[in-house]
Amino acid sequence: MQILKNFDLTALNTFGISARAKFFAEIKNEDELRELFLTPEFTENGKLFLGGGSNVLFTRDFDGIVVVNKLEGIKVTKEDDQNVWVRALSGEVWHDLVQFAVK
Repeated sequence: MQILKNFDLTALNTFGISARAKFFAEIKNEDELRELFLTPEFTENGKLFLGGGSNVLFTRDFDGIVVVNKLEGIKVTKEDDQNVWVRALSGEVWHDLVQFAVK
């Protein structure tokens, strides 16, 4: 995991608004997330977690750390005659989770 400084957020929001983050990290697995939680960039700054960026409108630069959540994985953890328990990581696309559940 890398923590970048003065990161351009234009490509990370569907409006394409130009804004910058003081710090930026992309998390791809749970170990990286645990590692991030221990860094001063995370502990000493404001935080903004992003998924696909479709519900975010930047109006100015973000004076903290922006974390893009790429934690993916969907699996059935338990099943009985009436219920199915599913574990979905927080970076999953909602539509993909729905499609998995429908199957």
